[in-house]
Order: sequence, then structure tokens, then C-alpha cells
Amino acid sequence: MATCDFELNIPYKRGYLKKKFLFSILWLLVGIGMVASSPSNLFFYGYPFIGAAYTAVYWYEKRRGYLKICDAQLCVFSLPTKNYTLTELNQAYQFAGDLVLKFPTRELRIDTYQIEEHDREKLTTTIERYVTDSIPDKTPSQSGSLSVK
Repeated sequence: MATCDFELNIPYKRGYLKKKFLFSILWLLVGIGMVASSPSNLFFYGYPFIGAAYTAVYWYEKRRGYLKICDAQLCVFSLPTKNYTLTELNQAYQFAGDLVLKFPTRELRIDTYQIEEHDREKLTTTIERYVTDSIPDKTPSQSGSLSVK
């Protein structure tokens, strides 16, 4: 595994993960209860499956985090994982709570409400190092450059 000179890991917000975990447990309990009450109804076997799928997504998001910056590589851990080279970044701006990163061939929207406040600040300062053209926040209620308030 390659080592990085600069590495920044941005995990999901704890509240987001907690809600996802509770939702997965709820699906599992409802599913087990439905299957126990009527084992002949095959439709009810879908509920525990949905609960198991939510639990698997919860563990994946908890273990991997939201995104990682290693040197000049940005990796967003979604399904599928998306990789970007920050040296190709043309624009970065805030719009409606999202951090929008524009690359020559594609655009990435990072939902800043899913990460902690101190991680948002680290992320924006790191992104500002690579951006070639930073434009102000397009949200009417906020003013300023790339920084998240």
C-alpha cells in the first residue's frame, strides 16, 4: 500500500451514521417479527433482507468514511468509488450546502451536511490549495468565498 505525504480522511457525521444504524436495526426487528408471525408469507422475508442490506451499508460507510484526500488524489467512497485528481480542479464553490468541484470533464458535489463542522473546514482549506479559479458562494443568504459557515 502506498504511503502519502499528505492524507486527510473525512468520516460521515456521527448523527448520520447513528440514524442509519437505528434504521437498519428497525428493519431487522420488523422483519424478524413479521417472519415469526407468518412464516408462510414469503413477502415478509424481504424485510430482514432490507435490514441486512442497510446494516452492510452502515458498516461500509463507518469503516471507509465519506472521502479521503491522499496527496493530490480525491477518493469519494460511494458505490462505486470515485477517484479525482485535484491538480485538474478548475473551480470550487458552495451552492445550497454542497461543495461543488468542477473538473475538465466532470463535476462532483460533496454534501457538506453529512460531515462534521471541523472536517468541513479542513476539507475547504485543502480544496482551496488546489483550485485554480475560486468563485464566491452562490447561496443568497451567505456571503464569502469557499469557506463553509
